[in-house]
Amino acid sequence: MLTDLSSDESKKRAAINLLKSHDEVRDEALKKYTLLACQLLNVPMCFVSVLDDEKQYIKSAQNITVTETSLGEAFCKNTLGKGETFICPDTQEHPDFRTYEAVTEAPFVRFYAGSPLKTQEGVVVGTLCLLDTQPRTLSDEQINIFEQLAGLVSGFLASWHDVGYIDIVTLLPNRQRMLKDIAVSKESTFKLVIIDCIDMPFAYEIARSLGMTAVENLLRDMAVELQARLQLIGQLYAVAVGRFAYFSYAKENSELEN
Repeated sequence: MLTDLSSDESKKRAAINLLKSHDEVRDEALKKYTLLACQLLNVPMCFVSVLDDEKQYIKSAQNITVTETSLGEAFCKNTLGKGETFICPDTQEHPDFRTYEAVTEAPFVRFYAGSPLKTQEGVVVGTLCLLDTQPRTLSDEQINIFEQLAGLVSGFLASWHDVGYIDIVTLLPNRQRMLKDIAVSKESTFKLVIIDCIDMPFAYEIARSLGMTAVENLLRDMAVELQARLQLIGQLYAVAVGRFAYFSYAKENSELEN
């Protein structure tokens, strides 16, 4: 769930990584929100983005072809930093925006508005953004509509996340996420490698003697150790208690053989 992100940085990073990953069903649904925003607010461009420490990832867009930008030239970093709706009526009048490539070159953005996508705790996980090639202002009513749409998108992302794609102990993608990734994989050939690190009777004995916290700490340590030792090209999944999995692709197999 998108909870406890304000007090757990690793959980926040895991949530951001999941939100910026490819999910065709989720992103198609988000496109309906961005289309609605364009229609209601009469703007030509709208998108949903997720930001990490380095880049902005555009997950759904209307009339925008860019899929990611560096954080240094992301309009949305201002929205992210303020944690509230940020509007720039004319980007050429903004001390930072006027030098951005998106302003000086196609699509020649002149107007930007961004509203943060927040969890129930108020943690910003992304933005809903409006762009125009002409300077403009938004009325109080339009700003209210814009912020309500951002609230709807925030609620949708929370519901999508709550379906259960993250193992709550290790913070790795779980079995459901692995099955979805298999379904949308563009790789024609791969091996699914399963690693059993602990058997259930032993886990039960640890829990009975030391409590569940000890078992959870052990599972977290296993996840960290596996990722460090395997140096995977792809993702490690937690598919059951003490059971992990990853995809071994043809390229990776040939490198291992060499």
